[in-house]
Amino acid sequence: MYEDSHSFTVTAEQRSMVVYLSQAGFSEKEISNCFTLNLTEVQAILAEENSPPNTDVA
Repeated sequence: MYEDSHSFTVTAEQRSMVVYLSQAGFSEKEISNCFTLNLTEVQAILAEENSPPNTDVA
């Protein structure tokens, strides 16, 4: 129940660092250990950053 009520409060700077560390070769678990983020939060950030932008082409 606690995990369901937990909201992701990640700053733009933390998001940038998560992506940077991932690109530098750190694992998701290693990244989560660097911050006060759990593994699910790190995975969500990386999934959002790696998804293609929504663009409508006419």
